[in-house]
Amino acid sequence: MLIALIGIVNTLMLSVFERTREIGLLRAVGMKRHQVKTMIRSEALILAVFGAVIGIIVGTGMGIALVSSLKQQGITDSVVPASSLVIFLLIAALLGLVAAGWPARRAARLDVLTAIAAQLSGNRHRAPPAAVACSGRGFKKGSLTYVRS
Repeated sequence: MLIALIGIVNTLMLSVFERTREIGLLRAVGMKRHQVKTMIRSEALILAVFGAVIGIIVGTGMGIALVSSLKQQGITDSVVPASSLVIFLLIAALLGLVAAGWPARRAARLDVLTAIAAQLSGNRHRAPPAAVACSGRGFKKGSLTYVRS
């Protein structure tokens, strides 16, 4: 479980980092800090519940396969504890929300202007540092022409 929580935190932090400009734009058009936190927590909840459901399905399937392969040795009954699986699913959802705390706080604290400008500095359409003159199609220095793609 601990490894899964670290994976969720890592995934969400990477998501917040990659979507810095998007979060900044959402905040610029009126999204509140608590709405950003809710968005990140919702993503964490979806990740945790989806992972738990897949784990339950795969684990139950492997358990049933194991029981069927051991029929010759006298193991014939397989019991799927539905109440335990539901409790596991709820715990996974709760831990997913806990794991979202740090990434959600970081996303909500982003400064709007800094977040929008952060990705612009890495924009592929900016002028190369050596460009000195600008024309309509591209940037020109001597005989070299840098054309925007």
